[in-house]
Amino acid sequence: KAKALTEISLKNILVEAVKKTKSIGTSTFVAVKISEKDPEIQGLNLGDSGYMLLRKNEEGSLYYSGQKSSNTNSTTRTNADQLQTATPSAEFSHAVQNHDYIVLGTDGVYDNLTNEMIMDCFTTNSKDYGVQEISKCIGEKSFKFSQDKNWDSPFAKNAKAIGKYYKGGK
Repeated sequence: KAKALTEISLKNILVEAVKKTKSIGTSTFVAVKISEKDPEIQGLNLGDSGYMLLRKNEEGSLYYSGQKSSNTNSTTRTNADQLQTATPSAEFSHAVQNHDYIVLGTDGVYDNLTNEMIMDCFTTNSKDYGVQEISKCIGEKSFKFSQDKNWDSPFAKNAKAIGKYYKGGK
C-alpha cells in the first residue's frame, strides 16, 4: 500500500531524492509539508536555504519564524548514506493558522534579502493583494540586490562573520 506524501518524513524524501540523483556536487534543499491531523507544518532545510512563517497577530503586528540556515556558501558534499545519519541544517514543526503565509527560499533569496526586506513585501502586499504580488516583490527585490556590487548583503555579512571578505549581492 502506498503511503500518502503527508505520512512520509521530509528527511526520507530528501534521502530518496539523493539516492536517485546521478549528478555530483552540492545543493541546498528546503521543503515544508502540512499535517493532515494537526494545524502544523513540518519543515526541513539543508544548506543555505530556509523558510519563514509569517502571520499578522490580533494587534496587526507580524510574527515570523526567522530564517533557518547554515554556513555561508557551505559546500558539504553528501550522499544518501550520510543523510541517513546526518542532521539537516534545520528540521522544525510550527503551529499554523488560517491566513498564515509561508515563504520558502534558497540562497537566491536569503543571500540577498534580509528578513525585514522579505517581511516588507508581506506587509506591503498582503492586505490589498495576494500571493502572486508577494512572490513578485520577493523575486524582484532578490534579483535587484543580487546585481548590486555595493550592497552589504546578508551573504556578505555572514562571510565577514567567519573571516571572509565579500561585497555585494550574490
